[in-house]
Amino acid sequence: MKKSLLFTALVMAIFMGVNAQELIVNGDFESGDLTGWGGYGNSVVLDGANNIGRVGNDGSFVQTVATENATQYTLKFKFRWHDDGSTPPAMNVTMRDARGNDSWRQKVVMAMEPSIVGEWQMIEQTFTTWNDMPDMKFTAWKPSGTHFDIDDVSFMKTVPTSIDQNKENAFSISPNPSNGIFKVTGEQGIASCSVYNTAGQLVNSISANNQTQANIDMTGFKSGLYIVQVNTTSGQTSISKAIIK
Repeated sequence: MKKSLLFTALVMAIFMGVNAQELIVNGDFESGDLTGWGGYGNSVVLDGANNIGRVGNDGSFVQTVATENATQYTLKFKFRWHDDGSTPPAMNVTMRDARGNDSWRQKVVMAMEPSIVGEWQMIEQTFTTWNDMPDMKFTAWKPSGTHFDIDDVSFMKTVPTSIDQNKENAFSISPNPSNGIFKVTGEQGIASCSVYNTAGQLVNSISANNQTQANIDMTGFKSGLYIVQVNTTSGQTSISKAIIK
């Protein structure tokens, strides 16, 4: 029963992940302007073929997002110190309680002096909101000195991708997407494969007789996302997504 509940939770998590809502507006700056953003001393500039955000002398990018209490979120962005021959000052990025002032409760994402100048660096951090926080404010700022660039800012609810009984990606499914014929391959013997729709309903199953390869025929099924549960002869379970074109 416990294993069944855990599997159901994982199926729901994977489906939610496909439809996870991006909370940052214009995080890639492809609107070409500052839509969604506040702050000061900032601008949108063209970097090759892409628009990026730029923080100038003593500037910042600020955006408030609606969050849920005691919920885990993941913040991702990339940044680059601009090389103008001077020594850049420390850069600070925080997610803070949007109700307070700059000294209110905050989660410090980074407070660092640059180690690499002129190259993009990726930042990813996951954290949990407080129990009484309706909104959070993303703030990227720095004091005087050279400017820095920022792009691909993303803030989304964190979706779990594994459970204790699951060894995710222990098997591969190909082609994926496909027209309905999937090949499951792995190093362990396969006892059976079960296919579920996004409502958690079993729609197909096969036995594989301890082979390391199994074919799943979903010809005639509706296009969309399905969840494949692979059960090994050793009792392990692997969960993967399969998409019918």
